[in-house]
Amino acid sequence: MKQKKCIIIGAGIGGLATSVRLAALGYEVLVLEKNRLPGGKMQQIERDGFRFDTGPSLFTLPHLVTDLLALGSTPSDLTFKFNKLKNVCRYFYDDGTIINVPEKPEDFAREIEIKTGEPAANILNYLKTANDRYQSSADLFIFNPLKNIISSVRNKKPKELKPMLKVKPLRTMHKENQISFRSPQVIQIFDRYATYNGSSPYKASSMLNMISHLEHNEGAFFPEKGMYSIVEAIFHKALSLGVKFQFDTVVNNLISEKTASRK
Repeated sequence: MKQKKCIIIGAGIGGLATSVRLAALGYEVLVLEKNRLPGGKMQQIERDGFRFDTGPSLFTLPHLVTDLLALGSTPSDLTFKFNKLKNVCRYFYDDGTIINVPEKPEDFAREIEIKTGEPAANILNYLKTANDRYQSSADLFIFNPLKNIISSVRNKKPKELKPMLKVKPLRTMHKENQISFRSPQVIQIFDRYATYNGSSPYKASSMLNMISHLEHNEGAFFPEKGMYSIVEAIFHKALSLGVKFQFDTVVNNLISEKTASRK
């Protein structure tokens, strides 16, 4: 049986992950990348014996990477290691306020109350809502092919979809955060999650407020060798599965068989 072939444009995290999954399914995969290295926005700078990550600086849902590395008939030697952060991040404000973000939601809520006066209960209720929405929608919209959404919804029990019924999709993230919190500083904290996918909290749907669930309820992590080690681990996994990479290659257009035949 002739092996199926495919070409992937871009060796960012999405392109790398896709190449691994397709190669594990038996496809012959070629990845075309305009830059000289894989990673897309996730890169690193090495200078004078020091290494600096560029691009993403926080790591959530680490099992998605370890699951990827375990694909294929010969799972990778899982040397990729990461640790859960005890302090996720730290916010600095012009008035001198500094807010630490401990790994436990209860501690985070207490820190918020001490530093801003925002009741801890408001933070915990907000994160519970984010969790409920995520649990109701992740299997349908994130980890599920679009063509299977209708059949997947039918397999869900009504109570599992209930949190989704409370979502007001036309309400923006910022508007919902204004309703949920009274502190401008706290509103700003939760507005920032829109930037994770390049959105504006003043335009994006309030549905995206569930992003905060990943960082505060699921936890944030950091690879032992820095963020770029995620790229390196997946890239080497792809190579082990026979994926071919062509760097310094710009794709200007696509020509289909139908287009070619017309010429």
